[in-house]
Amino acid sequence: MSNNLESPKPLVSVIIPTYNRQEYLQQAIASAVNQTYQNIEIIVSDNCSPENPQAIVESFGDSRIRFWRQPQNLGMLANQTHGFNMAQGKYVASLHDDDMWNEDFLEKLVPPLEANPDLILAFCDQYI
Repeated sequence: MSNNLESPKPLVSVIIPTYNRQEYLQQAIASAVNQTYQNIEIIVSDNCSPENPQAIVESFGDSRIRFWRQPQNLGMLANQTHGFNMAQGKYVASLHDDDMWNEDFLEKLVPPLEANPDLILAFCDQYI
């Protein structure tokens, strides 16, 4: 049974499926790393890009980032699903390799999920 001690923030798994978009991937990872909500793991799942993005991922030097490279191209959905299967967090957030988040993205979306156990999805506005 729970007591009144403050519990830690739940882990959020950020899934970044990628294929052949190294210049965008770096920005996407940076937007995840720079979140004000810090209890995250970042899973980059590369779909066998012609140019291996592992060096970009490693350049962040962040232990929260895990990298997986598919041995062959599986298609977008299977690559993203693989990332979801690797997730260990209570919540999963999908960040495509050509997208970026505002630094408070997760900080705004997690609390409503925690406050209401009947919620299963949080979404926000987007800019194009």
